[in-house]
Amino acid sequence: MSSVPDKIQQLALRHQVIAGNIANAQTPNYKPKDVFAQEVSNATKGMELKRTNAGHLSLEKGGEGSLQVLERESPMQPNPDGSFVDIEVERANLMRNANHLQGLTRAATHYLRVQQLSVN
Repeated sequence: MSSVPDKIQQLALRHQVIAGNIANAQTPNYKPKDVFAQEVSNATKGMELKRTNAGHLSLEKGGEGSLQVLERESPMQPNPDGSFVDIEVERANLMRNANHLQGLTRAATHYLRVQQLSVN
């Protein structure tokens, strides 16, 4: 995920996933999801990962360079409605993701303007 379009795609998908978490905040037994890049899984090839805490993330293998939407392990007890979604955490994740996307978009726009000026 080194190119700007790939990173924008990852952030856009993550935004959709987080919005889905918020939409399902009152769904019984719903566990929040998140987006992970394949590079995380590639870094663990040949290693045995041991979970020492229920809050640790699980990694699954996908296609090369792919993005994966996986359930995020939740260390908290379910809400009274049976959901594992902490709405405040999801809102913070949504805002953080939006800020990353906005910053990346600004940087890409600035880079393109500089390129355009250098051509003219």
